Amino acid sequence: LLGPNLTFYDVGANEGWFSLVAARLVGPGGRVVAVEPQERLWPVILQNASLNRFANIDLQPFAIANEESETTIKLYPSVNTGASGLGSDKRRFETLQRVTLLPLARLIEGSGLTKIDLMKIDVEGYELEVLKSAVEYLGRNIHRLVVETHAPQLAERGESVEQVHELLRSRGYSNRLVAGVEVWELG
Repeated sequence: LLGPNLTFYDVGANEGWFSLVAARLVGPGGRVVAVEPQERLWPVILQNASLNRFANIDLQPFAIANEESETTIKLYPSVNTGASGLGSDKRRFETLQRVTLLPLARLIEGSGLTKIDLMKIDVEGYELEVLKSAVEYLGRNIHRLVVETHAPQLAERGESVEQVHELLRSRGYSNRLVAGVEVWELG
């Protein structure tokens, strides 16, 4: 799904593994935007980019939401940083961290990208909110998406996986499996 000179948005980058793979695939002429609100992971992403000599990764230290504001993120223990989130999960959390919330549309505008070839979204139940925060770019500037849906967390918010899929379909995307992963594509 990625090749030289293409663009990749990694929303919920966590430790940046997908960002690193994408940076290698798109090469120095491509761009990778890694969106990750967990402050403890920023040095990991930046150090991995430096060690791999990737100058094409742009770290954006925000959580995505419909409205610009601030909130607190619950940090899951470091053995599973990917389970951290904004929700009311009843699991044990080590720490809380203040984060800035921004609409995805604002980040896209600020990045200067007119085309996003592939976007990965893994945001622990906030999938629908992330998509809605960039609805004007869906069906136009974002050509492919991989969205990891979290049914229990969506349900806590009164939302569903089907609502995520319906929004994507309503903006002109259809889905297909690529190597066992559901990919949403325009056209």
